Amino acid sequence: MAKNNKKKKKAKTPFHAPKRMGEKTPILMTPMLWTMSAVSIALQLFLTGFAIFVATKWVPLEVVGPFGMNAGYVPLVLPIVLWVLTLVERIGIKFLPLDMWRMPVDVREGMFKCGSWLLKLVTLLIELECAAVFLYVDVCIYVGASPLDAVMLVWLAALALSVYLPCRYAGKLGRGEVTWTRGIEPETK
Repeated sequence: MAKNNKKKKKAKTPFHAPKRMGEKTPILMTPMLWTMSAVSIALQLFLTGFAIFVATKWVPLEVVGPFGMNAGYVPLVLPIVLWVLTLVERIGIKFLPLDMWRMPVDVREGMFKCGSWLLKLVTLLIELECAAVFLYVDVCIYVGASPLDAVMLVWLAALALSVYLPCRYAGKLGRGEVTWTRGIEPETK
């Protein structure tokens, strides 16, 4: 019986193991990120006000909706979900070290090189896109129309690109294929 002398290659995991404790990397906010954040919050406030207006108009109808609740409260679900998403994202970005975020090793290294600017960009883009689409859905509910499938597909494609493109650039930063040229000097780790 011939013995197989080939050494088994250990599979290299593409993701780093998240650490429970890590050095907090401050996120460098630029005027563009501040503007995106302000627009997102303004859109969410408008969405919340619109949903409250719709709910106060529809609650007296006493039509049974999902889960046996009054159907007038349905427009309030999207702003609540969006505020929870926003709070979790902003608290996570603010207080969790970059070492605790699970991402590919080269993307993580790129995030360190750009001072987590790209991570903040990704989260703000997702927040802004969700706010716009949730407002569109609430308006559709108000006028009694169904949201268009094409709009939902464009939203999903925009979400995918909002994550893929900045993370791809961060991966290139981490591998040393490109250099960070935003005029921001991140702190070294």
